[in-house]
Formats: sequence, structure tokens, C-alpha cells
Amino acid sequence: MTSLTEQYAQKEHYYESLRQKETQKANAVAAFRLVTILSLLFGVYHYFNAQDWVALAIAVGVLGLLFFILVFYHAHLKEQEQLFAHLVKINQDEQAYLQGDLTPFDAGETFINPEHPYTYDLDMFGATSIYQHLNRTATVFGRATLAEHLGHPEADDILLRQEAIKELAQNVDWRQYFQARGQMFAAKEANLDRFKDWLAQPLPMPNRTLLRVLSFVLPALTVLSLILMVATDMAWASTAFKGLGILNLLIVGSQQKIIKAEHQLLTHLSLAFQKYAALLKAIEHEPFAAHKLQQLKQTTLTEGATASTAMKRLSVILNQFDSIFNAFAALVSNGLLQYHIHTLFSLDKWKQQFGQNVGQWFYVLGEFESLASVANFAYNHPEFIFPTPNTEGELVMTNVGHPLISENKRIGNDIRFNDPSFVVLTGSNMSGKSTFLRTLGVNLVLAKMGAPVCATEFRFFPFHVFVSMRVSDSLQNSESFFFAELKRLKRIITELEENQKTFVILDEILRGTNSNDKRAGTIGLIHNLMAHKAVGIIATHDLMIGDMEKDFPEYLKNRCFEVEIGENELHFDYKLKEGVAQKMSAAFLMQKMGIIR
Repeated sequence: MTSLTEQYAQKEHYYESLRQKETQKANAVAAFRLVTILSLLFGVYHYFNAQDWVALAIAVGVLGLLFFILVFYHAHLKEQEQLFAHLVKINQDEQAYLQGDLTPFDAGETFINPEHPYTYDLDMFGATSIYQHLNRTATVFGRATLAEHLGHPEADDILLRQEAIKELAQNVDWRQYFQARGQMFAAKEANLDRFKDWLAQPLPMPNRTLLRVLSFVLPALTVLSLILMVATDMAWASTAFKGLGILNLLIVGSQQKIIKAEHQLLTHLSLAFQKYAALLKAIEHEPFAAHKLQQLKQTTLTEGATASTAMKRLSVILNQFDSIFNAFAALVSNGLLQYHIHTLFSLDKWKQQFGQNVGQWFYVLGEFESLASVANFAYNHPEFIFPTPNTEGELVMTNVGHPLISENKRIGNDIRFNDPSFVVLTGSNMSGKSTFLRTLGVNLVLAKMGAPVCATEFRFFPFHVFVSMRVSDSLQNSESFFFAELKRLKRIITELEENQKTFVILDEILRGTNSNDKRAGTIGLIHNLMAHKAVGIIATHDLMIGDMEKDFPEYLKNRCFEVEIGENELHFDYKLKEGVAQKMSAAFLMQKMGIIR
């Protein structure tokens, strides 16, 4: 069976061969285009000297047409060459990913939020994060949607998302084509907020009807006077042409404030909409089977035009609008045709026809990029499984491991939570407690967003997740570490008081106080969690907390990670066991390192 690395390498070589073929074609067409230009210049020179006007017209017409055909064909070949180059890079990046190199992929640092119920504690964002492992997006919508699904996964469409992800996981060629199309355009998306403002504003143009009439009548008269001036000896035609040209410029100038204001909102967005058009077209042309994918695709089909056609049209109009920066072109086009007045009306017509659909199209792009990213993750980890949601409040994990630990180093464990039930986890330093807590949280979040999980069996209720593992103090708010932790624990209790079914993960709470105070606080918190029927796990070094199982055997379960000390070395097997840990390692390590005697 061919390995994933070999599959990506084969695709890399295939697309590289296609890229080279397109390069050769483009070079040949460029050479032929040069020959055409030289032939055109020679023909003009030859037939002009011979005063053979019919032959000159034929030569200019035929060779000129051929030249423009070659120009467009060459542009098409260069676009294909660029597409295949991106496909080569995508497969190189995936090979690097399988070797543990995440540098080609955005880590989502902008989404880091220490106040979030779990993303900061579970390393959802940042270097080597879940987000960086998943992320294959190319638009601001895809990045934001993927982050939203990691931070706020919806529980009502898990099975639909699983179906969509399974289909996309196997459709590798389409996923990579979709990704490459998004990467082809180095578009600036920073002005999208301005674009949204533009969508919400009506065109502030007084005397619209009069301007509309004049924008057609006056240019028509201007062109007519130009024809008469060139083709006849009518003296008044030149005067009329000049007068009409000045009048056209005055009318455009009267709307200059509006033109500049509109352009300010839309500047540098043409490439972005060209990118979105290409991505939407890829969606529209693919016959999806999964219900969710079909629903999303249907949203791109609007009355009058598809989403990709509408986006392409907007990109063209914005390209036309950008000619405002070319003084000579603006002078000629506005003096002859009132070009920017027509562009304003074209933009307004587009806004009225499609403006109400844009938000849905952006939503579709974000969802497809997010689903395709998760599908790529599923494809890269065929050993992972799609979990089974339930409504009984049960959480069963068999051979569950952390999805970011390589398969050859990963240790799987079994654990089960009923509703309600709580696990007290004990163990020495470095025995694997914190990794196990993150394993539970990360897999539960992945399960809620429809992604595969690292386990051989995974049945789950889509609990809310709340974690307290990595609390930090705040100099800005004059807030100590201890008080910050208390605030976080209070948020957990508040959520439980609001009857949210929450899976709680706690790691060594109340570290900022003495042992007796810490034990009393921990026991009191567990009592409160029991009162609210919370489900979850707490890791602690205080072995006496494990005594609570005797009083509440139906609710509390003791589990531990043990350490073996032999031949003056520590040995960890990272396997979860029943009961309370019996061996600690801190003093042994301090002695071994010469810190104590």
C-alpha cells in the first residue's frame, strides 16, 4: 500500500510535469506572438509603401486579430502554469507536514484568547496548535470560520458535518484545486470592512435620473461629432466635439466627490473578488453528494447569475474604477464617454442586484474552506475515527490519545464518564496527567466540530467544555494569578448554575495558597461540582483528595498515572490505572540532579 508521503510525492511530480508543459507552451506562444508583431509591422511598412490599401487593411485585421488571440491564450497558459505551481507547493507542504514541519501553515495567533473557556488551555491556536495542524485556508473567511468552529462548535449538525468531511477527505484532487485557486491571488482583504460599509450605503447621487440620461445622450453625440469631424469637412463638427467633451468632463467633475468616496471604500479589492469568484466557481462546478455540501452549493445559485459570475463581474467593474488613478486615461475616457459615471451606475446596479447575497456567499466560502481543512486533516490521519454522538450524557473513549503526538510515540488510554460522574486523577510530575487532560479536551472539541478523533472508539455527548489549566496573572488589571484562577473557577460554577451540560477539566487548582487551604478549597469545589451534577476530571498531587471516593463512590472515581523507580532511573508507562497514585518523583529527581541530598 502506497504511503501518504509517496502519494503526495507522486502528485507533486505529476503537477510539476504539467507545469513544465504549460511553461513550454507559453514560451512557444510568446515567440509566435513576437513573430506576429514583426509580421504586422512588416506588412504595414510594405503595403503602405505600395499604397495597397486593401491588402494593408487585410494584413492589419488578420495579424492584429491573431495577435490579440495569442495575448489571451498566453495569459491563459500563464494562469495554468501558476495553478500547477501552487499544486506542486501544496503537495510539498503536505509531505513536510507528515515529517512534522508546520511552518507552511498559519498558526492563528490572532485568535489566541486567554479568557476563552478552553482554547488557550488546550493550545487550539498558536505555534504547533490544533489550528495550525488543520488550517489549509486561503481567505479571511476560511480562517475565521475554522477558528469559530474550534472555539464555538455547533452541536446540532455534527453528523451532517461528518458526512461532508468524509466526502471531501476522499476528494483530494478537488480539495487541492480549491486550495490552489485560493492561493493564486495575493489579494488584500484588509478593506473588506469598508466593502461591507459600502453594501449598506445607498449611492448618494442627487439628480440620478437626469445624470443617467445625460450619461448616454452626451457621449453618443460626442462620438457622432468625432466621426463627422474625421470623415467629413464640416467645420462645426470639431467645435461640437470639443464642446461636448468639455461638457462631459464638467458632468463627471460635478460627481468627483462621490466617485472618490466610492473608490475609497472599494480600493484594492479587485484581486480579492477575483479570488472569491474562482473559489465559488470551483464549488458550483462540483457535484457533491453530502447534504451539507449540497446545501452550501445551492446558496451560490442566485437569480440572474451564479455567485462566481457576480463576483467576477464586480472584480471587472472595480478594475475599471481603478483607472481613476491614471490621469490621461481618465481624461480621455470621461471626456468621450463619461466613463466613471457609468462605472458608478454599474456598481450601484451590482449592489442592488447582488448586495443582499454577499454575506451568504462569504459564509459559503468560509464553511467550505473550514470543512476542506478538517477533511485534509482526516486524510492525513487515516488511523483516526469519526466519533458517535449520543443524547444520554455518556462519554466513552477507548485507546484515546492526543492527536498531535506522533503515532509511534502516542500512548492510548481508556476512560468512561457517565452523567454525572467525576474523576480524580493523581500521579507524579511528568507522569502524563496534563497531557491526558488535554487529550480529553482536544478530542471532545474535535468531535463536536465533526472532525475525526484519535481513538479506536469514541461515543460522546456534545458537552460544553470548560478548562482551567493555564491561568496567568494580569499586570494590566492588577490581578494576581490566584485571583485570576478564582475568577475562572467562578465562571465554571456560573455556567453549571445556568444548567449548561459542561465537561469540566481542572489541573492542580489553587496553586497560589498553602497545602491545607488548597486541600480545603479543592474539596469544597468538588462538593459544589457534585451539587451541580458536573461531568469531568480534576488532576491533583494531593493524594488525600482521593479519599473522597469512599464517601461518594457513585459519583467520584480515582484514576492515576504511576511511576516506576529502578536502577536509579524513572520509568513512565503513561497508562491510566484505577486508584490513587502511590509513588511520587519530585524528591527523587531533586536528589538525582543534586538539588537536595
